[in-house]
Amino acid sequence: MLNKFFFNLALRLDSWVDPVCRIIDRSGESILDVGCGQGYPMRLIRMTMKPRKVVGVDLFEKYIKEAKRDKLHDEYVISDIRKMKFPPKSFDIVLALQVIEHLPKKDSLEFIRSLEKIARKQVIISTPIGEMYHPPVDGNVLQFHLSHYYPKDFERLGYKVLKYGRRSLLGDKGIVHKVKIDVIRKL
Repeated sequence: MLNKFFFNLALRLDSWVDPVCRIIDRSGESILDVGCGQGYPMRLIRMTMKPRKVVGVDLFEKYIKEAKRDKLHDEYVISDIRKMKFPPKSFDIVLALQVIEHLPKKDSLEFIRSLEKIARKQVIISTPIGEMYHPPVDGNVLQFHLSHYYPKDFERLGYKVLKYGRRSLLGDKGIVHKVKIDVIRKL
């Protein structure tokens, strides 16, 4: 009982500071959560708004099962996110949170354009700034980072960029980008 109380309190606090919860268009009634994973961001979003329809897409079935168990989305699609089949303008908001870095760089522009076609109102993409190592967790080899991005990459595409996190560690010129020895940077 006490654990549930503290978990819900932590969720509430996260929903107040998470940048996605601050910038998402609350008038949106439908959300496509691309690369939804276990659905943690959707927990936060559902605390700040009440969308009518939420669809989660992911290729890793174990995570889809976890999100289903917690009823974080209304529908689920198991698919490679580069091969999604949704009609144009079929969702008010399309989210790709901590996803694009898991795709090869050559696929990223086409992926972003597909998100823009699906969205009626808003596309939100989040990614680490620059190169960052990510090991496979839960046996999910899809978690390896295959590419990296900087704010200027998205600004060139016309996106408004909001930087969030420990600037001294992870920012454009943070410590993680200054270390040249790969093994140390991964630590």
